[in-house]
Amino acid sequence: MINTPTDSLYKFCAIGGIVLILFTGNIIADKIMNINKEIFELEKSMAISRIEIKWITKDTDKLGEEVKSGELKSTTEEAKEIELNLKKHEIQTEIFLVTTNHIKTNIRFFYILIAFGSIFIAIGLYMTFWGFKIWHLVEGNKLVKEI
Repeated sequence: MINTPTDSLYKFCAIGGIVLILFTGNIIADKIMNINKEIFELEKSMAISRIEIKWITKDTDKLGEEVKSGELKSTTEEAKEIELNLKKHEIQTEIFLVTTNHIKTNIRFFYILIAFGSIFIAIGLYMTFWGFKIWHLVEGNKLVKEI
């Protein structure tokens, strides 16, 4: 029979292993949800930006046609508004690039988290298996002694 230092060490290992598995799994699941949320928000912003760029492109094409035909109906104010919108979208493009790099960094961190999380889950499984095995042996011996 295996001699344990205390009566409750195997119980601690059995329950602690389960807690370690659940805790690690929760952290990984939370990180997955955060990355998916960031990707969704980025894709949503990019879709809105693409639509706005199509509108701006139509406006600039219309302005270009008016200039070519000599029938300039648009005002300088409208041209400045189009230019301002183009600058706004240049800034948004830079923000998208920064956000994309942030998401890439999070994904790299996530891979490291998965690696360490797998180790912790393996340790938790071993602790749980060992703890319940010893617990079963100890309780089984108590039953045999009582009979």
